[in-house]
Amino acid sequence: MKNTKRVLLILLCMVLSVSLLAGCKKKEPEPETFDYSRDLTDEGFWKDVNASDIVKVPEDYNSFTVKRSEVTPTEEELQHEIDEVLASYQYTVDVTERAAQLKDVVDINFEGRLADGTTVDGMSGNSPQLELGSGSMIPGFEDAIVEANAFTGDEFDIHVTFPDPYQNNTDLSGKDAVFTIKINKISEKIIPELTDEFVTDKYAETEGLMTVAEFRHALTDALVEENLLKKLTDHIVNDAIYGQLPEKLITFQEDANYDYYMLQAKAYANYYTNYGYTAEQWFYNLTYCENKEQFDEMNHDIYVQAVKESLAMQAIAEQEGITVSEDDLKEYFTANEGVEDYSEYKDYYGIGYLKMVVRNEKLVADLYKNAKIED
Repeated sequence: MKNTKRVLLILLCMVLSVSLLAGCKKKEPEPETFDYSRDLTDEGFWKDVNASDIVKVPEDYNSFTVKRSEVTPTEEELQHEIDEVLASYQYTVDVTERAAQLKDVVDINFEGRLADGTTVDGMSGNSPQLELGSGSMIPGFEDAIVEANAFTGDEFDIHVTFPDPYQNNTDLSGKDAVFTIKINKISEKIIPELTDEFVTDKYAETEGLMTVAEFRHALTDALVEENLLKKLTDHIVNDAIYGQLPEKLITFQEDANYDYYMLQAKAYANYYTNYGYTAEQWFYNLTYCENKEQFDEMNHDIYVQAVKESLAMQAIAEQEGITVSEDDLKEYFTANEGVEDYSEYKDYYGIGYLKMVVRNEKLVADLYKNAKIED
């Protein structure tokens, strides 16, 4: 279930960067990783930046009012959220009495060869959790498996053509290939139905909910909170007046986000060795960009928005004199990560970044408390 604390946590991660997902999660230290606190003071403010001189936030930031109709979810929005919750509890069951279908998850071995009989690295391997129709493989690959009407244990050939261009290996661009497929297992994804029994099983102990009606009511309230929070932050950030944005803050966003995706790409290259892809090729698969320059250009508007968010939050913190104490840090990590000792997070992110995140949570929580909904 959603709650205000979870919504705040998600929002505050995004203050650093809309697309930087590492913000509030612990990661194991890795060599040569990005220094998240490099441009921050130990108090969590941008170095040599007085945000109040750059941005003028709306005067009503601490007394925001919105009409209930603007934050109440529609029936379609509520149903979408219900579907998302149910999908988070999906599970799989093994299928043995029918052929593989779209949306099934299959475990397959594959051996590929070109039309002339030759093969290259990455054309053979194992895909233990391939969702048919997900587009994880080259175009036509997954559809051909479905069209084969194959059961668990079957072995068969499929004929496909590599896309042109094929960024993962340009030598294969536009070439025809044959893959011998062996289906080791077929699994069907099951999404549970929303019933009183489901609600009781999943939410009676943690949320005190036991019926569908109670679940829908609680979810509606949570969405109202989330919508109010979004309206509030959108107002603060988008209705503020900005001067020249410091270039180093945009550079920070560029470097942090690139590092995050390159770490993922390197991890994939080390783990999925059967594909034969380099980290650079995995980076392309993740971002559809060939290099950092393309990646920065594609995300420039996102980075600018993230800088505006961060500056607006810092400007309010400067005006309100909001700081972060040791007790604040311990309380934050106890509430959000279940630990009081945050030393591992400090080692990875640095004290400046941690204090920025915690300070912004304090700030937004206070502003949220003062916001009002009018009927």
